[in-house]
Amino acid sequence: MRLRADHGRFPSETIDGETVLIDADRGHLFLLTGLGPWLWSRFAESVARDIVLGEVESAFGGDAAAECGTFIDSMRELDLLVESDQTAGSGSPPPLPAVWAPPSLETFEDVSEIIQMDPIHEADPDTGWPHADRS
Repeated sequence: MRLRADHGRFPSETIDGETVLIDADRGHLFLLTGLGPWLWSRFAESVARDIVLGEVESAFGGDAAAECGTFIDSMRELDLLVESDQTAGSGSPPPLPAVWAPPSLETFEDVSEIIQMDPIHEADPDTGWPHADRS
């Protein structure tokens, strides 16, 4: 079975080795770390789960592949990855990181709390950003 990342529903951005996904339907935010960003980029095009796990096993061993298999299953349960009938793309896969780090996925369901951490919310109500609120 081939899988692909649902980029339509989950636009993403990778910064400093972490990938942030936004659920366009529900407004939730996901943070992928460790090998998670590589897995997300690997599924940018339709690819078989077993091929991806074989690549991980070749680079990091069977335990890493098993852990990534569980991670891929959790991404499917969250609808981040969807089944695909498309054939594999012609591009080469992204290079694996040199060092193994277990994939991790954090979910933030209340994005309003994250938005409140932005310093723009500390702006002076009369003069606006970037002037700090003096009250």
